[in-house]
Amino acid sequence: MVSSASFLGALSPADMTRVMQHPAQRDTARIVAALIQELRACRTPVDYDEFQRRLFQVLRSREEHKGQCRRCAHRLQRGKRLPDPLPQLPPGADPGDPETWRIEDLVFDRICHQLRAVGDGLAWRASGYDRRYVIALSSNAATGTMAGNSGLPRELGAAAAMRAAGSFGLLHDLTNCLRIGDITEFRPGGSKLLYEIKSSPGAKTGPQRRRMEAAVEAVMTGGELPGRPGTRIVTPAARCRTHIRSFVSVVTQAHARGIAAGSISDSRALTACSFPALARTSADAEPGQLTGDFNAERHNALTKAGIASALHHVRVMSPTRNHDFVPSVMPFALFPLSPELAALLICDYLVFDITAAPERIARKMTRYGITADIPLAPANGTLTAPDTVITLSKGSRTLQLHPGALYELMIECLDLATWAQANAQILDAPDLLSHPVLAFSTTRVWR
Repeated sequence: MVSSASFLGALSPADMTRVMQHPAQRDTARIVAALIQELRACRTPVDYDEFQRRLFQVLRSREEHKGQCRRCAHRLQRGKRLPDPLPQLPPGADPGDPETWRIEDLVFDRICHQLRAVGDGLAWRASGYDRRYVIALSSNAATGTMAGNSGLPRELGAAAAMRAAGSFGLLHDLTNCLRIGDITEFRPGGSKLLYEIKSSPGAKTGPQRRRMEAAVEAVMTGGELPGRPGTRIVTPAARCRTHIRSFVSVVTQAHARGIAAGSISDSRALTACSFPALARTSADAEPGQLTGDFNAERHNALTKAGIASALHHVRVMSPTRNHDFVPSVMPFALFPLSPELAALLICDYLVFDITAAPERIARKMTRYGITADIPLAPANGTLTAPDTVITLSKGSRTLQLHPGALYELMIECLDLATWAQANAQILDAPDLLSHPVLAFSTTRVWR
């Protein structure tokens, strides 16, 4: 996962400017767009393997650059001579300035994460958009870089052997979301096989194999998720509709004129901002003016959605989604946007804010015989992951929804009525689990 230091929202204005204007970050937006276009054209195991090889080459070179820059920073810190030749730096960068290497590290940490976000799209697409598969295999700590992975040659060899056999071997190291096992083999008949590849045949695989087996059981038989006692995946029978086309319309308008806003059906407000468009249309505007314009558009969207005066607002912004590890949410690479717009979202050149009112969500739940309480302070503030936004109750059964439980509803613009119905089905289930992880199924609008 991308480090907290390189999270766009944590950067100072000066660092944000240096990071976003870095030539490598700008190039990455173009590279990601080309990769997304190539990914969407994949149809056969050979197509997927060819795409994976291209992604591997690009990611590997960026990881190597990041490693070289970190070594230079350490040598400079210890008063040692820098290597010759140096890693390629932006024009005018001073290799003797520690700030040069700090910014380089921030930029390439983000770039590697962004390339793996395309890998997440590959995982979703190759798996047939199987949310259960992604959730189960994400139940682990983040993996390290490919550089220094002694088992990588064997993983590459295994993937090549699978291609020769007519299958596609997905390398998990190319994704942010797949953290258990090394390779998934997707066979032509639709089955999946999970492998842990070691650098030597005699290496111990006990703990990793048990986690792999638990992940498989979680998907196939409803077993507990690895390392999460009492937590199981549940797929409601109700298929959620989505208002993603409204999302696409607002984002497209923002990229044309700089800032745009609108309401998403069922009381959500969407505001989007395109920095390339603002550079074209508002180059002379002060930052304070642009912030005011964004907030004014957001207020108009809140009013149009009917939630401007709601007691609570729950917000999620695209840079937060890009930074936070939320494996159950569809990757931006697969949103029904042009590859260029999807890439700008992934690289934070195009950002959005979606706001919902828990009161409106709670009111919708009551139509299904569910009591919905909002145990929040009577004022809007910053929510943390453990906070309970809404408590759903039916008889003696209770389901607590934390901020992350609303991510699919908000980011994928799910229809509130069908989403509420899906949650109601969980409460009505005769074998309600104490800690269910919902894997929603949606109408097919993804690329």
